[in-house]
Amino acid sequence: IILKNFGGGTTATTVAGDYIQTGGRLTMVGTSESHNLNVRGDFNMSGGTFTRGGTPGPTSIAAVNFSGTTVQAFTKSGGTISNAINFTIMNNAKVDFGTSVLSGSTGTFALAAGGRIITANANGLGATGSVQMTRTYSSQADYEFQGPVTGVFTTSTPNTVRDLIINNSANGGDVILDQPLNVTRSLNLTEGMITTTSNLL
Repeated sequence: IILKNFGGGTTATTVAGDYIQTGGRLTMVGTSESHNLNVRGDFNMSGGTFTRGGTPGPTSIAAVNFSGTTVQAFTKSGGTISNAINFTIMNNAKVDFGTSVLSGSTGTFALAAGGRIITANANGLGATGSVQMTRTYSSQADYEFQGPVTGVFTTSTPNTVRDLIINNSANGGDVILDQPLNVTRSLNLTEGMITTTSNLL
């Protein structure tokens, strides 16, 4: 399947429910056009290839935008994501990565202001955690940890988040703060404990 813009400029395909790929190949855009895949439900990949065609350029962008109004799950248990595809969690969207990893794309990942990322990854949001590609995390976004550590990640205003949510009943309930953090709105201790060690909250 090819998602292609035949008229130039930017076009979009909106998935009102879940994006599910168990096999086959989905190719986004060609050489000179841009296309957005707006996903409002879960993103579930267990096989196949999700890629982009053509030559990436400043006016040619392939993007997956998480834009739901309830918690969306990102689950990847198989298959391959390749080439320059940008992934964004939009304002008001909430995406739960669980222990899955977003990797393979040479594009970028962005957590926009007003969005939320949820992770139970053993390495949190560190370089070997939930997102393993070029990352931009907003200091005006929300971060929920359900795993043993936060990992070390850089926000647009260094070490600043809007909401910090600790929601971990596994691993003895502890979440270790791997870097100092400044919370500008709310600290939500839903379940579990946060350990600050030498990094201050």
